[in-house]
Amino acid sequence: MYFKIAHTLIETIDFAPEEMPEHFLRFRYCADGKAAEVSAETSADVQTEEDRIRYQFAYRENLSPPSDPPRYRTQRLWLYAQDDLETRVLWIPGDTAPYAVYREVKEGENLVEIRSSARKWMKTDTMFVSLLALERQMIKRGGLVLHCSFLDAGGSALLFSGPSGIGKTTQAQLWVREKGARIINGDRALLLPGAHGWTAWGWPVCGSSMDCMAQSRRLGHVVFLDQGDSNQIQTLSMAAAVKRLAAQTTINSWNPAFIGRAWDLLEDLAGQIPICRLICTPDETAVETLEKWKRETENFGILP
Repeated sequence: MYFKIAHTLIETIDFAPEEMPEHFLRFRYCADGKAAEVSAETSADVQTEEDRIRYQFAYRENLSPPSDPPRYRTQRLWLYAQDDLETRVLWIPGDTAPYAVYREVKEGENLVEIRSSARKWMKTDTMFVSLLALERQMIKRGGLVLHCSFLDAGGSALLFSGPSGIGKTTQAQLWVREKGARIINGDRALLLPGAHGWTAWGWPVCGSSMDCMAQSRRLGHVVFLDQGDSNQIQTLSMAAAVKRLAAQTTINSWNPAFIGRAWDLLEDLAGQIPICRLICTPDETAVETLEKWKRETENFGILP
């Protein structure tokens, strides 16, 4: 079975579609060469050569993680690396056995073994996508996964970012109500640079919002939210923008090459796209404040 995220074709072997999360299935790549949801409004750069990743799945009664000490370890992840290939042992905190082991056999070829008793959890977005190490796959292709609400606002992507509970969903819904915007994803966006600028792409995880579309829009503006009693807006310097972007980007902190690549991409993004801090109230006046700033920064980064 095939899926497509941005330009990357993903092949899954021996995993039944009825056991996959609903949102992941929206990225299914059909026999006629089109995704389940196709964006007619995107002007994203198109690659001429298909980019492919293959995942072979298998259920096991018991899993056999590597016996060596992990390079990196948390309650949820044990990370092993050898010759630029990773093995990930995935855990639920407090459980006595891992629920899955992800192994990179060679570039583009991966084996995913799942504990049989964990089968019932695979329809959960975060559990299933954790099997694929997609943030690692995407950084190799110049892509960053940003924690944000991703809206189509007038044909371009407007991203609201910040820590959980800061008001991303509230501001997104205000833009839907007041300006006719459309939510593409309520929790994540894949950001990719191209010859004509940056593009925001849908992502198969959307948190509790349930808004998840396999669509893309040219990236227009990024907004970092703070709550306040009145509306104030400030265009961020490159240094301030990169710092805030990094805090909301999925980064493999154990991998120096990943960190260096991510930092280069974040600096490029901050140099091309207008990014602001919006201290805002949870009402329509915040929409008007932001809309005015958007108009004022339409030519951001364009040299005379």
